[in-house]
Amino acid sequence: MITEKGTGLLIDWDLSKQVVNNNVESPPERTGTWQFMAARLLVEPEKNLRPDYTDDLESFWHTLLYISLRWCEHDLDPTKVVHIISELFDYKTQDAAGRPVGGHHKSMELQTRAYLKSMGIRSPPLLRILRDSARILASRYCGEEEAIEEITRLRSQYVGNDFRFYLMNGHTDLFLTNYLDWANFQTLKTSNWMEKIFDNVLNDPATDWEQGQGKVERDLSTVNSNKRKEPPIDITIDMPRTKHSRNANFQVIDEVMEG
Repeated sequence: MITEKGTGLLIDWDLSKQVVNNNVESPPERTGTWQFMAARLLVEPEKNLRPDYTDDLESFWHTLLYISLRWCEHDLDPTKVVHIISELFDYKTQDAAGRPVGGHHKSMELQTRAYLKSMGIRSPPLLRILRDSARILASRYCGEEEAIEEITRLRSQYVGNDFRFYLMNGHTDLFLTNYLDWANFQTLKTSNWMEKIFDNVLNDPATDWEQGQGKVERDLSTVNSNKRKEPPIDITIDMPRTKHSRNANFQVIDEVMEG
């Protein structure tokens, strides 16, 4: 819990245990709120995975998105809000052993940001935090090994001007998608990447704190249950259009080739 003075107060003392490894210690039984648990913990319950600090950061992201859906200014009507909550947070099925399974929609949302993009969040800093955090967290589900394998293959197959020719013939996005997946995964391994995202937003003099700062009370209880199914939102992989992407910044390419 966060106090009014901004300090933290630990709760759930009855579930606490001595920490030996700062990364993966947890009770043997699964704990946590289903709606906000990391996708990887829900997809394969038979593995009985223990949550680590990155799972906690992902849970924070899901919680922040949920709060944004419920109470922040955006373009969605209550029917669509209920649909997204049902798909992303409440969705649950069972495996052959009767164990609850979920998380697939969560991992896909991190990779595509389809629902996030459809919301039209009015607050620029909130949208920036959700978007930038999702890009890093998505690397958990993009396949680091596959990205490294593809980068290695390209480095061995094309060198120097031949590689530049390869990029200029329509393959830039393919290479950079793999490169960004790999780079984001390296960022994910650090302990303070999300803190840096918040710092960047808080310290940016261009941040607009006035727009979209209101609280919206949405009465979702009035949404008819038979209207909760919405047509699927178009899902495309959201490759960030940074200086490393469309312009095929060869400095970045050269750094990777030389690495």
